[in-house]
Amino acid sequence: MLNTLIENVREITGIQRNFIYTLSELTINNDLTQTGSVYEWSIPLAGEGVIVGIIGTGIDYLNPRFMTETGQSRIVAIWDQTINTGTSPEIFPYGSEYRRENINEAINTSLIGRSPYDIVPHRDEVGHGTAIAGLIGGRSQDVIPKFKSVAPKCEFAIVKLEEARSYALESVGIAQSVKNVYQSTNISSAIRYLSDLQLRLKRPMVVCLPIGTNFGGRDGGTILERYIDNLTLRKDFCIITDTGDQGIGNTHSSGIIEATGQTAEILINIGETQSSLSVTIYTRRPDIISISVTSPLGGTISKVPLPLINEQNKYLTFEESGINIEYFAQEGLTGSISISMVIKNTVKGVWRIGLFGDYIVSGLYDAWLLNSKLLSEDTRFLAPDPFTTLLTPCTAENILATSCYNGITNTIIESSGKGFPRVGVIKPSFAIEGTNLLTAGLNNSVVVGSGSSMASAILAGTVALVYQWSIVQGRLSSLYPPELKNLLIASTVKDESIIYPNREWGYGKLSINKLYEILVTISKNRSNTNDNIIDWYPEKNCPSCLYINIPPELFIRVNK
Repeated sequence: MLNTLIENVREITGIQRNFIYTLSELTINNDLTQTGSVYEWSIPLAGEGVIVGIIGTGIDYLNPRFMTETGQSRIVAIWDQTINTGTSPEIFPYGSEYRRENINEAINTSLIGRSPYDIVPHRDEVGHGTAIAGLIGGRSQDVIPKFKSVAPKCEFAIVKLEEARSYALESVGIAQSVKNVYQSTNISSAIRYLSDLQLRLKRPMVVCLPIGTNFGGRDGGTILERYIDNLTLRKDFCIITDTGDQGIGNTHSSGIIEATGQTAEILINIGETQSSLSVTIYTRRPDIISISVTSPLGGTISKVPLPLINEQNKYLTFEESGINIEYFAQEGLTGSISISMVIKNTVKGVWRIGLFGDYIVSGLYDAWLLNSKLLSEDTRFLAPDPFTTLLTPCTAENILATSCYNGITNTIIESSGKGFPRVGVIKPSFAIEGTNLLTAGLNNSVVVGSGSSMASAILAGTVALVYQWSIVQGRLSSLYPPELKNLLIASTVKDESIIYPNREWGYGKLSINKLYEILVTISKNRSNTNDNIIDWYPEKNCPSCLYINIPPELFIRVNK
């Protein structure tokens, strides 16, 4: 059916399956004595006037840390994609949207002993989203003096994702029932919802996206990454993420086919309980390769050539396994070719994928399995590569991505995804501490969280501080994502023994104190040069006018 559609509809220029995403790493410990180093900063910014969007498992909206001191909710909206009994958002025909007034009504109902879930039935059953929100902007309370969030006066917008449908799981070889996995269509809808909400409220928003996938060529070319880049072309909306938790490297392999006519081989060990396996291989244009597959039983499918454009899918079968081989040629933005294989009814042992160089210029290739959470313990590449293990959508051009380090040992967490992307850009941009940090738990508890999710939470909170200073307080109105990234990179501290930029550390460890020092310096410099929008007239001999490339009077008018 797909092949017929491609052949008959010439306007279709590319195809991409529904990618499967997992939550970024988060380990919860209820022993508060295990708290590690507490972030020490003292700056007069708290994220006031800024909205932080969080996409994931939802939030415990009854937790007082997400309320004002008077008991009003700091959550402006919740879109729960899993509940279909309420009113759905305007442009999405599923899920239920709850506004602040609904949430406040539910909170007041709980205070008189009635069930708040009769009004707002949204819950975070996992605790992942609640923990992230707690570190981003949980309000401090006297009961836990050490509890400290990054932006305690920010507000929240929450999207709880619907879990991936069975057909999406089956399409990538996930046969068993798994929890907390999501598909790209729902994620892109969540981002669009928050983008529209930001435009409607006219408030700066940073979106925390603590999820990732091993699908995609790490070149910014996936549909979700391109969508992110499109929506973040404005100065008051950005998206952040972390590099994920595949840094050990068992799910990534790479190599080179030396020349035309030469071969290379990828070895994969499949565990006993692994019934299906998805493998994706990326090469670079103008290279042309063919593949072969050899099972542990010795059966071989020899040299499968690149199909014609109207023959996107090849279905091949041998022995007890049905092998689905799909080729996608992405010409244009990235020039990469992806070869996707789903091996069904696998047998335990070493599978060999041969790569034949029909025409080789570069010869470089990368291969990825599913995220390790979706694999049996023994399923892995036998020649793993721990680099280029950052997850999609890290390689979107405008997204801010951080790796995660242990603040006690001052080392990168082993599982933290590592750079660099395949297209020569620098990701991660920086590293943030993510070990043993106090945050909010379910049922109004306080827990100790560790993992890349904690690093992304701190990054989101930090951006909220910058947005308060730049947009809410009106000090720097033209802070688009590239400028924001440069500002944060300038706020890193470096180890003299490490060469930067670095595959693990990016440009260094992000320092909130150093960031604020830079913001103060910018404020002083702008003040000393009368660098004020309302004073930018042609007759003024202002040094900053050197950077204006449109007439000042027009610049004033469009910024009113």
